[in-house]
Amino acid sequence: MRTKWSLFQKLSVLVFIILGATACSLVASPPPTTIPVMITVVAPTAVPAQPTATTAPTAAPTAAPTSSSTGNACMYKASFVRDITIPDNSAVPAGAGFTKTWRVRNDGTCAWGANGHAVDRLAFVGGSKLGAADNIPLPEVQPGATADLSVSMVAPAGPGMYQSKWYLEGSNGTMLGVGGGGTFPLTAQIIVGDMVPQPMPDGPCSYRATFIADVSVPDNTLLSPSEDFTKIWRIRNDGTCTWGTAGFHINSLVFTGGDRMGAPSFVNLPMGTINPGVTVDVPVTMTTPSDPGTYRGEWKLGDGPNAVLGIGSDANHPFFVQLVVKDTGVPIPFVRATIILGPGDTTTSFNTAVTPQGPQGYTLRVLAGQQIQVTATGNVSAGILGVDDYPLPMHIDASGATVASVPATGDYTVVIYGNGPTSVHITVPPLP
Repeated sequence: MRTKWSLFQKLSVLVFIILGATACSLVASPPPTTIPVMITVVAPTAVPAQPTATTAPTAAPTAAPTSSSTGNACMYKASFVRDITIPDNSAVPAGAGFTKTWRVRNDGTCAWGANGHAVDRLAFVGGSKLGAADNIPLPEVQPGATADLSVSMVAPAGPGMYQSKWYLEGSNGTMLGVGGGGTFPLTAQIIVGDMVPQPMPDGPCSYRATFIADVSVPDNTLLSPSEDFTKIWRIRNDGTCTWGTAGFHINSLVFTGGDRMGAPSFVNLPMGTINPGVTVDVPVTMTTPSDPGTYRGEWKLGDGPNAVLGIGSDANHPFFVQLVVKDTGVPIPFVRATIILGPGDTTTSFNTAVTPQGPQGYTLRVLAGQQIQVTATGNVSAGILGVDDYPLPMHIDASGATVASVPATGDYTVVIYGNGPTSVHITVPPLP
């Protein structure tokens, strides 16, 4: 009697034949020293959707710069990387000269520079010019490259907080900011004289603020490079007087240190009044830096741009956003093999070949506190994905192995990617 096979059964047999052929080819070559291991092909794993932060709607700036241009088949985009000199709220003596330097990356498709390129200068657009020139010529910056852009300035004679705003500008009228929508200016913000932010002393009103909770983006949230997000803090008015934007002394949230992440230097509190004993959710829209790493920005309540009220018993501690920008350089493999180490086994080795379009994944269960160590020969690289398919923090040790520590017990994936044949060696040392 003839049995009719389903398509799934036929494919299963085909996979078995291919694996058998591959195993024979590996036996034919001198194998590296290995500990026996069972490798089982598992079903393709769908690539998870990347998390997106909830962004509160914001009104467009009155004179919003253009973040892209399609003229001459060019797309213009700039990303702020970090302040090289004079971070926001730096104290500068009255009348002192200083040089503000921003590190900016060209994330568009065409070069910048003063040698005939459409985007050719850094232009003052608002705030205090601080004795600077109106325009500063740009150096040559190719797509994907970073450049340090510097402006010579002079601190004013009078005490106070001063902010200077700058955009990249082109002869074709292009006005280019930074951040997710290209609408944020590069800023230099300094404090002259004795206007260093201090907690507000008690007087007719007693001003006190208590941090209640992170409503969004809790500490050490993992986000993508250059991702827009909205940080929301829940704060309670524990003083004796009302806060609010309609003429009240506490009316804003002010950046005081760390990484501003594309946010304004201060934002108004939500509309309405915040009476004593009432909690309020205070949002600030930001953009993660473009480079992987841990970033922290500190904020206090204020009067306009002046920070006057922190939290804690001395009313001087900032509340903050702290996040981790993940390394997105490890590709997601479509098909994975499962590696099962035998009792007491800690290592496995095998030969394989990869193509640029076909990264290979090898999943294994690892205990909390263990390390995964991977070496791969040839023109290939190794990466290690966490249980959520985001890369773990990795480093290269003295032997050239890619190493990651495992935060919790689970199934982790070693990804081998690149082009050509390779010998792979995976080690999971036992816990001490």
